[in-house]
Amino acid sequence: MQHTSSILGDETSNSLAARLPASQFMLFETDNPNLARHRLTDEFAPHQIDLKNKSKDFRTIAYKGQVADITLYRIRYCSDVTISSGPLRGYYLLYLPITGRIRVESKGRLIDILPGEFFVVNPFDPYILHKMDDCVQLTLKFDRTNLEVYLNSLLGHSPMGPLSFKSDRALKFKNCENLVRLISLFDADLFDGSAMLNDEISGGIAEKLMSDMLLRQVPNNYSDNLSINQSSLAPYYVKKAEEYIRKYAHKPISMSNLAAVSDISERALYDGFRKYRDTTPMSFIKNIRLDRVRAELIGIRCGATPRRKLTEIAGDWCFSHMGNFSKDYKRKFGETPTKTLSNN
Repeated sequence: MQHTSSILGDETSNSLAARLPASQFMLFETDNPNLARHRLTDEFAPHQIDLKNKSKDFRTIAYKGQVADITLYRIRYCSDVTISSGPLRGYYLLYLPITGRIRVESKGRLIDILPGEFFVVNPFDPYILHKMDDCVQLTLKFDRTNLEVYLNSLLGHSPMGPLSFKSDRALKFKNCENLVRLISLFDADLFDGSAMLNDEISGGIAEKLMSDMLLRQVPNNYSDNLSINQSSLAPYYVKKAEEYIRKYAHKPISMSNLAAVSDISERALYDGFRKYRDTTPMSFIKNIRLDRVRAELIGIRCGATPRRKLTEIAGDWCFSHMGNFSKDYKRKFGETPTKTLSNN
């Protein structure tokens, strides 16, 4: 008897392949590689498209749909192409071939992805994609900031460094069943036009569920932390100190302040943070402040926040030494503050 997980992979691949998005979701259709490159650069990052067999005509079709801040693309490359891209910076991308195959080349590795498998690309590394055999793919684009904020809520504390999904192999549907089912639901709801997830409330819930499945089912550098709900285990004095830090992160805070607020000794508070948050109180404060700076920089980049000098923003969050601030920022987010502002 065939194993149910194998059936899941076959049935999901077949159902995805059978769907054809409605015309209103078409992003473009072209036989011009330069036009495809310009359109996809607007959606992702600057890249090059090279036709592997120069004697064959180029043709690609792209569809686009949206659930809250998660974007879903269905793209067909009718000819074999090589796509060279710089770092995505602001996004994580999940590639899922429906037909054909994708070969990912990144950090010296070559990874083949076939129907029934998928792969996640991190924002910090350049990569090359080889799309072969009349490739039809689903691509999910996850906003990096939103994913980091959701990770923060799951951990109960600010992440100690950039979120990084393991990139040494393709993942099979059978190992991530709930995530794959949810992707299939997104695809059906968007491109079949039922629009069940199209309203603000349903879309927001669906985005959180998708983010949760991605973080919990795709191996990453926080997988071990996410296996335990640390927030519910922390004692009252740790939670009290966290609440104080979040409220007064813009003001000077010392260990003696936190101990007094938490009604516990400095040693006990330090030990509590090490045990339940895997960090120290002062590192926790620094990471909260870095998060606040990043949120303002992204707001400036998007035009939602008035532009200010970087030194002024850092100073408002108690960073007085710009050299140390920039090093800490890059260590945590994988890019400099000026890169966050430009996002290119």
